[in-house]
Amino acid sequence: MKGTVSIDKAGRVVFPQKVREQLRLVPGTVMEFESTADKIEFRPLEENNYRILNQGGIWVVSGGEPVDIVAAIKADRQARIDKIERRNNP
Repeated sequence: MKGTVSIDKAGRVVFPQKVREQLRLVPGTVMEFESTADKIEFRPLEENNYRILNQGGIWVVSGGEPVDIVAAIKADRQARIDKIERRNNP
């Protein structure tokens, strides 16, 4: 896929929704990048090769190698707790 994006004043780039869906990018996805003289390449880190998604009211693990589902759920739960605590304790 090819397209254009813009950079805001804070230096952020928003990937189009179609790209995010295709690559299963969700808020909090850690990306690695490599820059050369005339281009920048972004890739999700290998450690982030799975996502826990709510599909039609059912939580499913999507993508990547087989994972320990209990550990994945605990990690996702802790990430959500941390986000709420950061929001409530600025």
